[in-house]
Amino acid sequence: MEKKPRIKFYKDLNGPHVDQVREHALMTPEERWLAFLRLKRRHYGLFGKPQKREKRITVEKPTWI
Repeated sequence: MEKKPRIKFYKDLNGPHVDQVREHALMTPEERWLAFLRLKRRHYGLFGKPQKREKRITVEKPTWI
């Protein structure tokens, strides 16, 4: 069961960053991976999946030669 998020009030903008670093330091690599996948699903839910791009490298002779 997940903990309910609490509302925190910070005195400066660095507070949330420090809290997040501390929270991630306590997590195992597996927990961090699952958190990443959860955030990725949320992001795709909001903005949709990115379009597939063509993966090709084109090598041409420079025009000045």
